[in-house]
Amino acid sequence: MSAASENALFGMGNPLLDISAVVDKDFLDKFGLKPNDQILADDKHRTLFDEIAKKNKVEYHAGGATQNSVKVAQEAAAFADVLGFETDDIAEIAKKAQNLPKENPKRQRVVVFTQGKDDTAATVGEGVTMFPVLDTDQNKIVDTNGAGDAFVGGFLSALVQGQALEECIRAAHYAADVIIKRVGCTFPEKPDFH
Repeated sequence: MSAASENALFGMGNPLLDISAVVDKDFLDKFGLKPNDQILADDKHRTLFDEIAKKNKVEYHAGGATQNSVKVAQEAAAFADVLGFETDDIAEIAKKAQNLPKENPKRQRVVVFTQGKDDTAATVGEGVTMFPVLDTDQNKIVDTNGAGDAFVGGFLSALVQGQALEECIRAAHYAADVIIKRVGCTFPEKPDFH
């Protein structure tokens, strides 16, 4: 067996099935749901799945994204609070996270914090750079489920190809932008990333 490539990427996680459908407010109210929200289903939601499939056009999409990329980037402020960073400045949190102790001192840790429609913060060398996200027409946004997962997929795709961090962020922003304009985590037949 040959040694693994230095740029190899391996992830493990639980597969999920996303069920997407356009429903009305009465349906949401019946099951105690809010628009653009996510919950863990419990007993009161048992009949939801049958009802949604019978009354609506439903699309099924594989999901999960390895625990949504280990939830590393969520609201960075909570991460900073747990580690006692005593700041809520995203750039400062990224820099402090980059400097945490690590096993391999030969490679500098890369830290990336996404903030939805706000700038993405990433450690670049000794500094932190804020990368503006793509400016998307709000009327073209169809489904934000999977946007963060798509970001991670785009980022990792460029990273394992040995691309610079700036190019990884550009690929990540492109992937997330494509996903939010479609139902589920799906790509057009011919993506136009250059």
